[in-house]
Amino acid sequence: METTLNRPPSRIAIDFEAAGSRLGRQTTLSIGAVLVPRDRQRSFAEYEAAGHVFYAELKPISPSFDIKAMRVGCLHLECLDALRPTDPRYNPEHEAFDPELVLKLLDRVGEHPKSAIERFRTWINTATDNNPNIIAITDTVIADGGHLNFNFGAFSDEPSPFGWSGLDLDSTYRGYKQRPDASLKELPVPEPVKKHHAAHDAAQLANRANYLLHELMNWE
Repeated sequence: METTLNRPPSRIAIDFEAAGSRLGRQTTLSIGAVLVPRDRQRSFAEYEAAGHVFYAELKPISPSFDIKAMRVGCLHLECLDALRPTDPRYNPEHEAFDPELVLKLLDRVGEHPKSAIERFRTWINTATDNNPNIIAITDTVIADGGHLNFNFGAFSDEPSPFGWSGLDLDSTYRGYKQRPDASLKELPVPEPVKKHHAAHDAAQLANRANYLLHELMNWE
C-alpha cells in the first residue's frame, strides 16, 4: 500500500500574468495552473475535463502598472472578452488601449486575492489527491516564482503548499542540452491556443514538463 512517505511528487505547472515587474506594488492580473501528467501530453480541453486546470483573475492591489506588461498580460483576460471587440480601450493590441480602465474593471469583477489563493489551495489538494509532496514548475523562475510566493505570503494564513523548492524548467532544459542558448521552444509541444492566457500557458508548460521529464526521468 502506498503511504504518504513514498508517494511520488505531484508536479504543477504555474503561470502568472501581471501589471508589471514590481512585485507587491504592481498587481497580479491572473493565475493559471495545470497538473503535470505522468503518462502523456494533453490538450487544454482534456486538462479542463479532468479538473486539472486552475484559473483566476484578481482584483488589483494597486493602480500602478507598466504599459508593456499590461499589453501582454491583458491579451486574453476573460473579463475583457465581451468588451475587446467593440471598445478599443479594452484591446491591448490597439493604440487606444487604457490599462487604467482594465484595472478598474478588475476591481469590480475580479476575485479578491485572498479568496483566489484559498481556492487555489483547495484545487491543489483535490488535483493531487492531498499529496503533501508538490513541486511547482515554472519557466520564468524570477517572475512566476515571485508571484507565487508573494500571493501565498500576502493572502493566505497558511504556508505555501509548494514549500521552499521548485523546478525551473528553462534552466533544466539548458542543462540537459548542455547549451546555454537552448530554449524550451525547441520541444515538440504546440503553442497555446490563447498565448498569454495564464491557464493556457500553464497547460503548454505542463506538456513541456511532461516531454522533458520523460526524457530525463524515463517516466512510464
